[in-house]
Amino acid sequence: MPNVAGVNGFNTAWGLANASTNWSLTGLGGLFAPGNNALGFGEGGTFRSAARTGTVSP
Repeated sequence: MPNVAGVNGFNTAWGLANASTNWSLTGLGGLFAPGNNALGFGEGGTFRSAARTGTVSP
């Protein structure tokens, strides 16, 4: 990682920290089917979701 601390307008707080970072990711998706009801899903429609969390340590 280059040292950009002397670059005009660079905030050193934007750099990488020497600490653990928690993260999370969520994905949602679906497939509408003909004959949609009020919720948008008809017979044969699908809905899927997934979630993952973790920690990155230096």
